[in-house]
Amino acid sequence: MKFFTIVDVVRKAVEIRSVCACLILGNLGGRIFDLAAKITGRKFPISSIRVKKFCADTLFETSIRRQTGFIPPVSLEDALERTIRYEFLEEHDEKVFYT
Repeated sequence: MKFFTIVDVVRKAVEIRSVCACLILGNLGGRIFDLAAKITGRKFPISSIRVKKFCADTLFETSIRRQTGFIPPVSLEDALERTIRYEFLEEHDEKVFYT
């Protein structure tokens, strides 16, 4: 799945109209963190190179999946949309405990 396919699925799930504005803001945020890192001498988890890597097209090899006969119960697009809705858009009263 290519990056912009993922962005399109996310955009539809959270009803964002402008993908371009999100990419511009992401790049701007990365550059701001780069500047902050240079000034303070600290490393931050966000940087312009990480934003660029995230926005790059990534393809996955699926031949092993075909060889094993695995059939996904839902498409990758549906799984991504369901995850976004569950994690970020819907309210849940469940408490999650990490051990």
